[in-house]
Amino acid sequence: MCFIENTHCVASAGDNGSIHLFKVEYSQGTLTPKYGKIRVIRKYDLEQGEYAMWMESYRQGMIYNELSHIQIIGYSSL
Repeated sequence: MCFIENTHCVASAGDNGSIHLFKVEYSQGTLTPKYGKIRVIRKYDLEQGEYAMWMESYRQGMIYNELSHIQIIGYSSL
């Protein structure tokens, strides 16, 4: 699992080779933030028998995009 800074998104990887990117709906309330539904915004599937062992979120410069800054550090095949 990988939290993606300043985006209200989380990436998770399963042992079946799937990687899901979830986003939590967010709005600023009067006194406290309000969180809404969770939705899948991306799904990736690795090759048959492969699975992610480590994921990391990183930022390049001042731009942060939850769809393009997740790096799979290592993967393994069964």
